[in-house]
Amino acid sequence: AIPIPDGLPDDLAVLLILSGDVATGVRKLGVPPPAPVLVTGAGTIGLLAVFILAALGVAEIDVVEPRPERRALA
Repeated sequence: AIPIPDGLPDDLAVLLILSGDVATGVRKLGVPPPAPVLVTGAGTIGLLAVFILAALGVAEIDVVEPRPERRALA
């Protein structure tokens, strides 16, 4: 378990942990992935994946999100 520093809000701590998990998953694709990437879902994990993929220089990222409110946010 990773200790959470005192004073760090819980929501930020969760976001940091999820970001690390997403980055680990993206690295398994290869850095950067050699082909276009499809992200299914534009919730927290999906949007973090898009952010990390874009930061790695992936040129083509498609997102599929069936929920209109999430699609609009993405």
